[in-house]
Amino acid sequence: MDVLLMDNPYIIYESPDKSNIAYSVLYMSKDESLPKYFEWLVKELLEHEASGNDSLDNTMDSENIPVAAMNPWLVLAVVICQTAFSFKAVAGNCTGSCSCTDNGGEKGIHAKCTITDLKELSTFIRHALDVKSIEIFISGLDTVPKGSFSNFTNLVNLSLSNSSIRLITDGAFSDLNYLQRLDLSGNQLTKWEGNFTSSLPSLMYLDLSGNSHFKLPTPLFKLRMLKEIKGVTWNEPCANCLLVKNYTLEKGDFNNPSINIETTELQKGEYLVGNMADCRLNKLQASQEVAEFAKYGFFPQCLETNSACFKHDISVTPIHRCWDLDNKILYLEFLISPISMVLNLMVILVTLTTRTLRRNVTMLLTSNMALSDFLISLYTIILVSARLKPYTEFLLILEDLCNAIGFIWLTGQIVSIKTSIILTVERFLAVIYCMKPSVRMTRKIALGLVVFTWCLGVTVAVLPLVKISVYTGNTYCIPIRPIKDIPHSYELSVGLSLWGILLYFITIPLYVKIFLAVKKAGERAGVKRDGKLARRIGIMVLSNMLFFLVPIIIAFLWLTTNLRNTMSPQSREILTGVLPTLLFSVNSLINPLLYAFRAEKFKKAIKLKIDNICLRKGRSSSLSNSLSHQVTNKLRGRTISSDVIGNQLTANPGPKKTDGQLGTTRI
Repeated sequence: MDVLLMDNPYIIYESPDKSNIAYSVLYMSKDESLPKYFEWLVKELLEHEASGNDSLDNTMDSENIPVAAMNPWLVLAVVICQTAFSFKAVAGNCTGSCSCTDNGGEKGIHAKCTITDLKELSTFIRHALDVKSIEIFISGLDTVPKGSFSNFTNLVNLSLSNSSIRLITDGAFSDLNYLQRLDLSGNQLTKWEGNFTSSLPSLMYLDLSGNSHFKLPTPLFKLRMLKEIKGVTWNEPCANCLLVKNYTLEKGDFNNPSINIETTELQKGEYLVGNMADCRLNKLQASQEVAEFAKYGFFPQCLETNSACFKHDISVTPIHRCWDLDNKILYLEFLISPISMVLNLMVILVTLTTRTLRRNVTMLLTSNMALSDFLISLYTIILVSARLKPYTEFLLILEDLCNAIGFIWLTGQIVSIKTSIILTVERFLAVIYCMKPSVRMTRKIALGLVVFTWCLGVTVAVLPLVKISVYTGNTYCIPIRPIKDIPHSYELSVGLSLWGILLYFITIPLYVKIFLAVKKAGERAGVKRDGKLARRIGIMVLSNMLFFLVPIIIAFLWLTTNLRNTMSPQSREILTGVLPTLLFSVNSLINPLLYAFRAEKFKKAIKLKIDNICLRKGRSSSLSNSLSHQVTNKLRGRTISSDVIGNQLTANPGPKKTDGQLGTTRI
């Protein structure tokens, strides 16, 4: 027979005879407190079924207990009566200041007691072993003595909240081998004595909310079944924190490579987080309390939910493992950049202050190139000067610094590329259409193209300021970073790189045609002269292209090969950061030397400027000497006159005069 209901004084079976569904009730209760109507009902059921025509299996069990088949509706009546009896039995288990109820779908009794002494529990609760859950409200308890719950060995839940408990003595919870939940919230607990492992082996949830001065004893963490400790306080920012064992962080601010506070990391106390293949990492240092919790597998959830607690107990220090090495190499910029700035500034000033150069289209465009190179050199000298600071201090000014010098760098690069193309086109027209002056690029057109170039450069440089990529993605403040972790950074980087490559490669067929035209023209003076200028400009444009393409090629190899994983962090940082910075600076240095300082008109103009400066100094010196000579002669003349007068007076003294008269005469 299959058991259908086991938790009643009557056990109901299903008859194996499937042709005539019947039920059997096995009368097992011999309790004398069974209500008379219940006994009568069972008796009537048995007699009714015995007198009927239905088959009856009159068998006896070992205790001579009758079994009878009966109607399902009668079985339902039995169950209802039995349930009513059960409720009465549960309520009757508690007296006085305790009340008992069914344990909410679970086996056992839930008791709620308001008492003045824990000893009263044995008085108000008759069957302590039936109690699975108990709430105790007691004022001024202060101390939980040993063996307070020794009779309640089947307890699963125990609440002693808001009872002013200060001390829990050794053995207070002894023999509570099944206790899973313990609520000690709202007390003034300061000390908990005893062996937790032996007295609370099954404890899973502990609530200590409101016990702000209680320090968790280390043995408590060793409880094998313990999962959560609620309301733990070890400092003001981290008050009433929930400790969770084997907690997994949800995806969010703290579940990323830069800020990793997994329990396995926190237990180290101090550790590095981030991509270990990079130079830039974060050093995290957990407080002593947090590290102790993590050592036993507990994660303080308030670190994730409370930013004040995180800032107080987790110290995050950015570090750059390649910072010092990079800066030592970048010291070269203190030599390269100032020289580059001086040379390019000379090109700009001499061109703008010399009428013949200012009206020359080629020199006008060359001075525009010099201005872009000056900006790139200015960017470099500011950057390397700022990098003299420690890395942590540099990060404090990173955003403002990068937005400023990154804007300068990108504007200069755009103008440099565009000017290279315009110079190439200007030389192409001058050589190929040398016999057609109307096809030449005029000064007015050149000025318009210069203005357009700067407008384009400024427009592109504004994009990272409006969140289309960023200037702060690296310590070099360059927005060219072909990775997808920054919004639009990949698209902008690829777009600018392809645009620059396309423009530079357009110049190659133009210069090929220029050189072929010069070779074909032979010794014609005009064509030969223009071809010579074109060759110089071509060398300058070629250098620009090479210095631009090298970082692009490095970035391409970085993305498409295993180069990143085969190099040390220091080598990668030099290759992707230091080297491009040096290349751009060297390019800005050699550009004026490749053309402007080799052009005859420019050399004559700069020599004339130097001569004028020297001549002015010479004239100033001559004028000063002349004035000094004149003053000396005058003084000498006065002295000679005085001597003559004195001699005359000595030779012809005349009548004697008083001192006053003599003084008056001398005056």
